[in-house]
Formats: sequence, C-alpha cells, structure tokens
Amino acid sequence: MWERDGAEMDLVTHDLREFVRLMLRRNGCLLEQLFSPLVVHTTGMHQELWRSLLASSSSHHAHRYRARRGANLPTLLGEIDAPAHVPDLIAAKAEREHGPAEIDHARVRSDVERLRSVLDEAQEASALAQAPVVHDTLHDLVVRVRPEG
Repeated sequence: MWERDGAEMDLVTHDLREFVRLMLRRNGCLLEQLFSPLVVHTTGMHQELWRSLLASSSSHHAHRYRARRGANLPTLLGEIDAPAHVPDLIAAKAEREHGPAEIDHARVRSDVERLRSVLDEAQEASALAQAPVVHDTLHDLVVRVRPEG
C-alpha cells in the first residue's frame, strides 16, 4: 500500500496458478479483486479469468459477505431496499477511514442483522451451483498462459 496524489493505493498480485486455485476454492475475495471497476491495466487473460470466475461463482460466495463485518453495504445498496441513513454511514466511514466514526452503533447492528437475513434469503433462492464447475477450463488456461511468463 502507498499513497499517490492524495489517494491510497493498494496493489494485490497473485501467481496465476495460485489465483486459479483460490478461485476453485470459492474465495470471495477474488470476486472483488477480479471484478473491481478500478482496473489500471488489463489483458486478454484477465478477460478469460473474468469469464471463468463468472462461470465458477457459486452460492457459497455469499459467505464472503458474512465474514467481513457483516456485509458490503455499498454493493448491497443497489440490490436491496436499504435504510435511508446508509449513505450517511458510508460518508462517516469515508471521513474516518482509519478511526472511530460517530454513529448510532445500535442502529448499525440492527441494519446488519436485517441485511444478513436478506443475504441468507438470496443465498437460499440462488440458482448458482453449489460449487465451481470450470476446473478443466481453468486448468487449460494455466497450462496455456503460464509458460508465457
């Protein structure tokens, strides 16, 4: 991590084989890394990984949003009927990114519990597979691309 032009930069890198292995283990963190709108440089291989991760996404990925402080509220805002005060919470977080925020903690706990219920219902109703189904495709990608460096 570093700061550039007043923005905090965070670079995450993986060996292709390790990245694919994590994809197949249903690692939700990779969803956020691969589908981030903040891409500085991309390649055809990135697009192949992107398509493969779409195909390998499973209902198990919902666990990612339970493991990290309940839910990714900005993402969920577009999917659910979020409480009207959520934008204020996001603004408070942005103001105090690395310190305590002055918010109503009881209200936040209540919201997180409600959002977890929404996530549970969505996971139950999901048409996604229970496990990734693109093992061969990803194996072929690693074998083809890795020798290229």
